[in-house]
This record gives sequence, C-alpha cells and structure tokens, in this order.
Amino acid sequence: MSTMHRELPPHIAQRAQRVFRLARSRLAKERLLYLQRESVQAADHVRRVAQDLHSLADTNYAGSRSAQTAKELEALAGSLSQLSTDLERPFLLFVVGMGKFGKSTLINALLGQRVAAMDALPKTWKIDVFTSTLPEDIAEIRTYDGRVERMPVPDAMNLIADEERRREASEEKVWELFQEQARELSSVTERELLRQELELLHLYRSPIVEVKWPVRAGAITSYFDVVDTPGLWQERPGRERLADRPNNGSTPSPGAGASADSQPFSLVSSEDLRSYYLQADGVLWMLDATKLAAGKPQELMSDLNAALSRVGGVTQNAVAVLNRIDLVRRNGGDEAVMRVIDQARRLLADTFQHIVPVSAREALEAREAGDEQQLERSGLPELLAIIDQRFRISGADVRWWSKSEGRRQYLQEVRAVSIRYRQELSDAERVLQEKDAAAKRHMQSLEKRAHQSLSEVLSEYKVAVRSRIQLKATYVLKMDESSRHEYLEEKIFQVHDLKTGLEKLQIALQKEYGEAFARLVPQQQFTAFRYVAPPPLLLSLAGASPNEDLSSIYVTTEDLELPSDLAITGVISVLGASILGPVGLVLGPLLSGTVQDYFASRHERKLQQRLERQLEVIVTSAREAFQEAIGELSRDYEGRLRDVREHSFAQVHVPTSKVSAVLDNMSELRGVAEQTTPAPVMKDLLLVPWLRQQQSRRRTDNKEVIA
Repeated sequence: MSTMHRELPPHIAQRAQRVFRLARSRLAKERLLYLQRESVQAADHVRRVAQDLHSLADTNYAGSRSAQTAKELEALAGSLSQLSTDLERPFLLFVVGMGKFGKSTLINALLGQRVAAMDALPKTWKIDVFTSTLPEDIAEIRTYDGRVERMPVPDAMNLIADEERRREASEEKVWELFQEQARELSSVTERELLRQELELLHLYRSPIVEVKWPVRAGAITSYFDVVDTPGLWQERPGRERLADRPNNGSTPSPGAGASADSQPFSLVSSEDLRSYYLQADGVLWMLDATKLAAGKPQELMSDLNAALSRVGGVTQNAVAVLNRIDLVRRNGGDEAVMRVIDQARRLLADTFQHIVPVSAREALEAREAGDEQQLERSGLPELLAIIDQRFRISGADVRWWSKSEGRRQYLQEVRAVSIRYRQELSDAERVLQEKDAAAKRHMQSLEKRAHQSLSEVLSEYKVAVRSRIQLKATYVLKMDESSRHEYLEEKIFQVHDLKTGLEKLQIALQKEYGEAFARLVPQQQFTAFRYVAPPPLLLSLAGASPNEDLSSIYVTTEDLELPSDLAITGVISVLGASILGPVGLVLGPLLSGTVQDYFASRHERKLQQRLERQLEVIVTSAREAFQEAIGELSRDYEGRLRDVREHSFAQVHVPTSKVSAVLDNMSELRGVAEQTTPAPVMKDLLLVPWLRQQQSRRRTDNKEVIA
C-alpha cells in the first residue's frame, strides 16, 4: 500500500511559512526579554551583596581579601548588567588574537578605514568598540561598575593616555620592588608568587573596561559593532617574565630586551579576559597561517588551547581567521596555501565551524586602493559572506546562544567566588580560634614561670629572715621600743632589699613578656601575603608596667610589745631586801637573775614566733601584690595579642563580629547563582496560550449553560 504525498496548496504553504516566521521572531524576542530580565535581577542581587561586603569590610588596604572579593562581585554584576544592555546594541563582533597577528589590520580592513592602531605592541587592558551609533567626534567611556560617560574624542584619547602612564608607572614600581625583594628567594615558584603579590598591591588597574569610538557608517557597521580586544598574549617591552629571570644576584636594567625564550604575558587576568570574551555575540579568532606553513602545527594548537582556556573554551559562536596567508603564498605559491588550509581544517574541525584564510594587510590595501582583484585574493569577501550568513541572518539565534552562555558562565563565576570566599573566611575563622588558643597557652606558660620565679625569690627571702630572727631575737629583746621598729625593718626583715629584689624580678618579667610578645606578634598577625610584608598595625605594641603596690609590704611592731613581767625581777629584789634583811640583799639578786633568765627565754621564744608570723604577713602581702601584677601583665599582653589578631583579621577580611553576616551573604549568593528558571520555548508561545484560551472558553460556555 503506497503512501500518498500531497503538497499543501501554495496559499496555505505561504501562510504556514509566515506563521512560522512570526512565531520564531516572537520566540526570539521573548527569549531576549527573558534573558534581559534574568540578567538584571541577578546583577542587582550580586551588586547588593558586593555593596554589603564593602560596608562590612570598611578597609582601604589593597590586600583586603574581602575588598577584593567585593570588587570581583561588582565586576561580575557590571558584566551581567552590560549583558542585558548589550541586547539593545548592534551585534557585537569581537576580533580576538594571541599577539601581533594582524588583529588591528583586520579591523581596519573590515571597517574600510584606519581606526585601530597598527604596527604597535598590543598593550590595552580594555575593549575598543568601533560603532556608527555615536555622534561624530564623541567617544563613550564605560567603567567596570557600569558608569558611562561621553566626551569628545580628543579628551577620551588623553584620558586613555593618562591611564596608560599610570599603568606604566605602577609597572615600574612593581619591577623595582621585585628586583629588591626577589634576591632573597631561590625558587621560581616563590618568585612568581612574590610578583603576583606585588602586582596585587601596587599594579594600577584602570576602572575603564570599554571605550566606544565613532566610525563612519558602512556595510558592516550597519549591523555590527566591531570590537578590538586585549591581546591574549602580549610582550612587555624591556621585560622578561619575572618568574623566568635567573636568580644570580644580578638583574638586567629595565631597558634591557627580553630574552629569546622569555614567555609572553597578559596585562589582564584570565578572569578579566573571560569577562570580556563572554560579552561577544560573535568572534573572529585570529590564527597565524605561517606556523602551519613552517611545520609548527603543535605550536599553533598549543597556543590556541592555552588561549581558549583563558577565555572559558567557548568557540560555538567563533569563526577562525587564518591570517598572513599572503606570506604563505609568497613563499610556497598556491599549492602551499591549499596545504595550509587543508591542514588547518583537519586540526581545527572540532573547534571551529568555519575556517577562513585571509590576508588582512592585502585586504586593507585593496580597500584603500579600490583594487577588486587584490581584495578577492585577500579572502576578505569570503570572510564578509560568512559573517553575514553566520552573524546577521542567523544573528538572533547566535546572540541568544552567546548571551545565554555568557550569563551562565558569569553566574558560574559568581558561584565560584562565593564558595571560595566562604571557605576562605571559614578557614580564617578557624585559624583565628587556633591563634587565640596558642596565645593563651603562651601567656599561661609565661605566667607559670613568673610564679615560679616569685616563689624562688620569696623562699630565699624567708630562709634569710628566719636565720636573722634566730640570731638577733635576744638582741631585739634588749632594745627600747623607739629603736626596735627601725631595727626590725632594716636589719631583720630588710624590707628595702625585698622590694629591690621584687623590682628586679618585675623588670626581668617585663623583658621576658616583651620578648615573647615580639615573637608572637608575627605568628598572631593575619596577612593576605606570604612574601610581601603586611601593613603596619595601627596599635600601641609597647608593654604595660605591672601595677603592683610594693609599698603595701610593711613591718609593724604593734604586736611585739614586751609584757610587764620582765620588770618582776626588780620587784623580787626589793621584796627580798625588805623581808629577809641582809640575807635578802644577797638572795634577792640571785633569785631575780634566775627568774629573769626564765622569763627572757620564754619571751625570746614568743618573740621569734611573733616575728615568724610577721614574716608570713610580709611574704603573703608581697605574694598577693606581685601575683596580681603578674595577672595584670598577662591580661595586658593577652589583650594586645587579641588586638593584633582581630585588627589584622579585619584588615584582611572583616571584623570578627561581622563574619557570620558575610558567611550568610556568600551562602545566599551561591543560591542565587544556582537558581535557574526555564527559558521560553515555542510551545509556551503557541500551545500554552491556545490551551488557556480553550479553557477560558469552556468555562464561559459552562457558565452560560448553568445560567
């Protein structure tokens, strides 16, 4: 049984095609509106968290991790906002290259006018947008936080030149500091880390991320803004990459040329390059055809893969431009050109959908001279045709994909930043607790040694005083009251010497505490860097003096008064003489001497006991006063170490009282980055509204039947 195919009548087919085009157009519009709405909402949320983090940090220290994180989030919020704004601009066609591969020459050839600087080392940190949407002689500056300002082109050029000079001056400063400090480091890894730390602290980063320049309207500018990007690899004049410099105690002068094997570098980080790249609607990716002609396909692929890794590996919206094909033709003829093209297509088939051989130099010269034959030979017409088909006719789909991918990757970066800093802050909080416990252990150990030293001093003192009490008690009994107190203080208890000994101990303890404090400060201080010295602490680090009152150590003789029974001997002599007469005169003194010896021995023992008690009073008084001083000294230094920890922690992160708020913000931000809502699809635009319309009609019909 055969299947019969019937074609739709022409008028129905035309109507169906019209409906389909309208549906696709509406779908594209709804998708872009969805993308704008979602991007703006995400940007607002990320920006609010960044502002909260800035306010919680409240520090101007360049090494502040919280401030750096806030700035990263602000830049990502700006990128999300710009992504939304870009949807209202002409299609953004980025020209990307890995060095001096004719990028600016191709831009000029595309535009048909010399607007991008050629024959100069690429050193820009921003993107330059060439657009016909601006008034003549008016440029537009955009900063990373979304601020936009228009100004005359000469003013914009002067501003960019000033930014370049500030950048170059900061590079010189980094270079000089590196030369000075790198001598102490032996390994390449250490020196590379030092370079990164110095750049983070001292390298000037312009807030300008985009400059729009006015150009004459033309065929390509009717649909596209052409964008010149920072070079993926750039050679710094007169500089080797710092990590590759030999550490032999000598360093070339700043004007010395780079070594032959020096590595290229970039003026912008991988994160910045990716952020720029993700703004692109379409990309022309410049490759060097001469590397394939010279038999260096591995070098080309290695460079390409390294560059792609820096921008997120996205090539679905990219066209490969195999530049310098004229040099290949000059050296090997058309056969060499065909071999290079075939090899490029084999190597790059999985990476790029289109690979176009071009001579940007020939194209520019041909357009300026009006030479159609040379223009055709340059490959520019083929490239323009692919740009038209790929990015204009299919522009809505390409833009939807590229912007959706850009938003996805921006949110991935937001998520990565929030996870990274939350973990970093949690780890720092744990380290803070460990440092606190270590400081307490050190202070307790110092306090224990201080108590041991005090006990040794007081023990020696007690032994010496007891010895003097044994030797001098009899002599004290014979002294009158007026001189006894002074004698006890100066000769028996020697309170002045005790005070002197305690003062010496005080000085020794202050020195020991001060030395321990000086050793502990670097261990207790938080820093964002390993090799660069942290900023000075705005704290008084001088040690406090113990507050003990040594004048409270005193000697009293109030309880050392001799009883009146020492006078009984005189009474006995008088009574003996009056009762016994002459015999009493002889026996009285003998009897009184015996009684006197008895009472003297008794009072000597009592005096020694009382002096022992007084010794304990003196020692207890000294111990209590000095122990209080030791405790005060320990508390003072422990408080100072706590100030060091918390102040340096706040410099690097946020005040400790605000850590929980930041952790909550990072968790909230991660949730925002992971939250997704489905994009509109065709059935949402056609089927779902139709079903809702049918349901509404049925409800209306049912109501009418019931009525």
